[in-house]
Amino acid sequence: MLDQDQFSRKWSEIKGAIRNVWGDIEEEELEESQGHLWSIYKIIKKHTMESEESIQDKLQTLLNSFDNDTDKKGSLLDSASFQRKPFLH
Repeated sequence: MLDQDQFSRKWSEIKGAIRNVWGDIEEEELEESQGHLWSIYKIIKKHTMESEESIQDKLQTLLNSFDNDTDKKGSLLDSASFQRKPFLH
């Protein structure tokens, strides 16, 4: 699980990934959430007819795709850091 520091560093990437999965969400809406997961969840829920469980599962999978050992070490990014293609249905 991402810690707050990792989440903050990756916020731009995470926003982009959320918008890739849920295309109707505007970047401004995500900025207003200030990165709070509950706010992000509510924004997604507003734009989709998906079940709560589906949204939670997809969001968790997406966030997990940003959690890797390279990022935890704080070292330079390697190719593993760019292999973030969660399987979202």
